[in-house]
Amino acid sequence: MLGQSGEIVDAAGQSWRLQDIRAAIVVIMVFTMFFTSLLALLRLLGDARPDRKPRPNN
Repeated sequence: MLGQSGEIVDAAGQSWRLQDIRAAIVVIMVFTMFFTSLLALLRLLGDARPDRKPRPNN
């Protein structure tokens, strides 16, 4: 994330700003990690309920 700045050109000749690519990657990582963290939290809270029997380990 702390690399060079500037532009790169793909095989089709399209010019891309590195700052824009980095911003898009950060947004994707934030939403991906938020979703997976929420799923993990829900699973942990579901396993911690006292009215449920523990799941057997396979």
